[in-house]
Amino acid sequence: MTIRQATISDLETITAIYNQAIQSGRSTGDTELQKPADKLVWFQNHANEQFPLLVAEWKNKVVGWLSLSPYREGRGAFRFAAEVSYFIDSHFHRKGVTTALLEKAEFYCRSKGTNTLVAFLLAHNKPSIALLKKFGFSLWGTLPKIANIKGIEYDHVFYGRRLF
Repeated sequence: MTIRQATISDLETITAIYNQAIQSGRSTGDTELQKPADKLVWFQNHANEQFPLLVAEWKNKVVGWLSLSPYREGRGAFRFAAEVSYFIDSHFHRKGVTTALLEKAEFYCRSKGTNTLVAFLLAHNKPSIALLKKFGFSLWGTLPKIANIKGIEYDHVFYGRRLF
């Protein structure tokens, strides 16, 4: 598997993977399917080394992605923190894709002085929570029943980790 910075030619696949997550109702608060054009500004905001958009390739096919985003952008007190988000093609779950992406993300963060990673998840996304715990993340907060997906309310949880 290869982990690299995303290019514009990856945007269609990145969007398709994200749409799988929307359809699952398990791993994002978005409820409407996206088009690549809907993600273009977001993509452009991640075309840098401080807050990159990384893709995992398996046999020349993008099978997952991870983004690092500023936490509370524009507020100087949070300049050393980044939010991590990741989504994996459903055919490649539990195959080490997220592990490889998180390892590369930690490298980026350490090299750029980012000392804290945070992740926001729906509380019923147990596989992702287990993976974050494996990487040393712990529960930092819960927003009870704040998400409503297809008439069912879910908690939104906040996990974090200090890198150094």
